Amino acid sequence: MNDMELLIGTEKDVDELGQLLWDFNRSIFPQLNNVDKDKPDEKICYLMKDKNKIIAGIVGKILKNHLLYVDIIFVEEVFRKQDYATFMLNKLEADAKSRGCYLAFLETMNIEAVSFYEKCGYSIFGKLVQVFAIFGCEKIYESEVLPMRNIFIYLSGSIQKSHEKNSYFWTEEDITKMELLFSELGINVVLLNPSSRSDDLTDEFSLFGRDMLQVYLSSCVLTDGRERRGIGVGYEMAAANFKKIPVFSWVPYNSHYRPKELVMLGQKLFNWNHPFFIIPSIKLVESLEEAVAEIAKFNFCEREPMTASDFILPAMQHYIKTNLERDQEMNSLVNKYSDLSSLVNSIRSVSLQPSLDAVEVA
Repeated sequence: MNDMELLIGTEKDVDELGQLLWDFNRSIFPQLNNVDKDKPDEKICYLMKDKNKIIAGIVGKILKNHLLYVDIIFVEEVFRKQDYATFMLNKLEADAKSRGCYLAFLETMNIEAVSFYEKCGYSIFGKLVQVFAIFGCEKIYESEVLPMRNIFIYLSGSIQKSHEKNSYFWTEEDITKMELLFSELGINVVLLNPSSRSDDLTDEFSLFGRDMLQVYLSSCVLTDGRERRGIGVGYEMAAANFKKIPVFSWVPYNSHYRPKELVMLGQKLFNWNHPFFIIPSIKLVESLEEAVAEIAKFNFCEREPMTASDFILPAMQHYIKTNLERDQEMNSLVNKYSDLSSLVNSIRSVSLQPSLDAVEVA
């Protein structure tokens, strides 16, 4: 401390300090990697007028981390006790919830206002009483009011087999991490994992149909491309593309499919991306955190409907008919989520099937 000098900072120094603190907080809370620090807060304002004069109004801010801050709420004294404040607050909250907010908070110096906010579902989380009596109030939106958005993700990658020596598989740690990161964004992620199953693995036609069904039921496919993969991964990516289901691929820089440099057919290449990964993928990501951030902000569209001419349909129908009920992991998801059950029923309803003879394996 003896050699340290305390200086008066400039605006540039303020920005630099803010960035240093932001970087430190991100090292502690990885979910902040999904937040755009520079994105301005979004303001919402509603007014009520009488004879072209403002007699009531409310202003809210949608913060970066999906919080609603109720900044201003005002009603002229002669117009109070007519439920104007309740009406405006309900409208503001409904708007904020539709934009993904899961919690609202505010501050007030009016002790009488505290009882009003409590009637509206807020509770006191803190007080400052030394100079002014400032009450902090918050309201958490219940799940029945604001259901979490569901995203179904098919985990494409390697299933560990006794004859293979791959180092990277989808682990319980990966799955837990994704579920936590998505939940912090107000999203319920349902991971369709081909490694979690209890169907008959001796039925190759059903096995293929099960994986294709999970691809088709997914909102998107997340491919693990951290090391060399087999033919199944490429087939899953192609099937997803065929039905307009987006594919995100976890392919770190300077790994097998994105080498910093390599020699191919005598030609030296730098910063090369394998075309069989980059072409089918919406985005190549470096980490799970980046994958969650990209998927969370993606605007998903309707998948192409399944038709009688689809080459994967017979296998999917065979799995549904012969193995879905015994496959506890998959069957429980289909029964739990109406989105999945309706898609499964639509596949069942396609009656015209192309002929497909079983392939004889020598």
